[in-house]
Amino acid sequence: MNKKVIFIIIFTLLFFPLVTHARVYYDELQEENVYEIDGFVCPKIGEKPNYILNSEYASSTEEMWVNETDYKEMGKNDIFESGKKYSYRIALVLKDEYYGKLLAFPSYNCNNYLGGTSGGDTRIEINNLFYMGDINNYSWQEPEKTILDINKPTIGKNPPLARNNSKYSIINQKWYNATDDKVMQSNDVFEENKKYQYEITVATFYDTSNFFNKIKESEYYLGEKSIIRDSGLNYYTKKGYFYFGSKDDLIVDGTITIENENIPTEGNKLVFPTINISLDNPIIKYEEYWTINNEERLDGRRLYEINDEKFKKNEEYEYHLIIYPEPGYMFSSSTKVINNNNINNNNLVEENLYLNSQTYINNEKEYTINYTAKYRILDDGQTIGISGIKNELYKNDIRFFDYYPKNNNNQYVTWKSSNENVATVTDYGMVKAISPGNVTITVTNSNGESASIDLVVGVPVSSVKFNNKDIIMYV
Repeated sequence: MNKKVIFIIIFTLLFFPLVTHARVYYDELQEENVYEIDGFVCPKIGEKPNYILNSEYASSTEEMWVNETDYKEMGKNDIFESGKKYSYRIALVLKDEYYGKLLAFPSYNCNNYLGGTSGGDTRIEINNLFYMGDINNYSWQEPEKTILDINKPTIGKNPPLARNNSKYSIINQKWYNATDDKVMQSNDVFEENKKYQYEITVATFYDTSNFFNKIKESEYYLGEKSIIRDSGLNYYTKKGYFYFGSKDDLIVDGTITIENENIPTEGNKLVFPTINISLDNPIIKYEEYWTINNEERLDGRRLYEINDEKFKKNEEYEYHLIIYPEPGYMFSSSTKVINNNNINNNNLVEENLYLNSQTYINNEKEYTINYTAKYRILDDGQTIGISGIKNELYKNDIRFFDYYPKNNNNQYVTWKSSNENVATVTDYGMVKAISPGNVTITVTNSNGESASIDLVVGVPVSSVKFNNKDIIMYV
């Protein structure tokens, strides 16, 4: 019996109520989306670092070993020393056929592996940590930080610049006049009511989170973002934004209108609506996608390409729209999103608008508008529904259910349980499981129209018994 089969059987016995979802997720990752990077060798005390150099999944590969304890890059002839921490960093630019796939890094097979991070889309960057010695004696230490030494910019004065120090080497730095669209020279001066950007690229093994600590004190400071530079794994680019005037001038105001002739109803295709953006400041981009939730995929299946997807009953559909302004701008509280789909639409569960959400894209932090609209399909003639997918509970579980649409017809509702010995429900849709059994939760509006959902209160597994006394398992 192979390792995968053994894993699934044991997981089934121990976690029976969740096995369907876990197995589907596991199979999808293992069989469809995961490709393991070959050629990596676990680091060992007294040995030299190993390099993959290339990968069948990548058009180009960059990699390096770093001695995190001594803050220096390892040479090919350096050896791993006991009691020290090391990191392995690799960046791969994926070939087109592997875009959107997940690359698995086999470092979890190393007994001195501490953990790692990864990210990217067409370019995958992975950073894994290792400790040379008894990993049980390893104590976590925060990385040493370096501070960017630069004076605050001042109206009428020349642009200040940072100097090299022992913890970083400056690769490039510049001031940019964003209002006049030009790079500043050393004899230029800062002017009122203009926007500027400072950019610096450094090579360092130290923590750069303290960059801009001094210039953050400037009354003209707007914010910053940082990006790992593509041309080197230990090169970091930091950008800071300034405006020499009233920050009220940098408020984005206006209206975003969502127009879709194909209203979400059973049998209609999912489509991306027409987005009309009427804002008084520059917008970099917007992105949108649909999420589909059902019993098998409670985490949602995110769709950037809809193809022939159609609205079905017993599933939840959520439309997402994200608007990005130019860095340094924020949205005013009066900024509106008008979804013409949602006017008198009985299939609308809820819509939410989050102004100035902090969104991270490729390690960049931006203030955005995040708008979502959730739908579930009602039967013909039905005027009220209950939102909620997962219908299994266990004793003392609490789950909140809601009704939709929130219109004048459903302004006043009551909730009822068919058997309060199995589960109770409050006036606000909070259900609490009392004992094993089946129960129906019903919500009724003031017109006597109602919707129901059937729930099962199950019995949790109390013990597990194996037929065989000896079972072979792999790490």
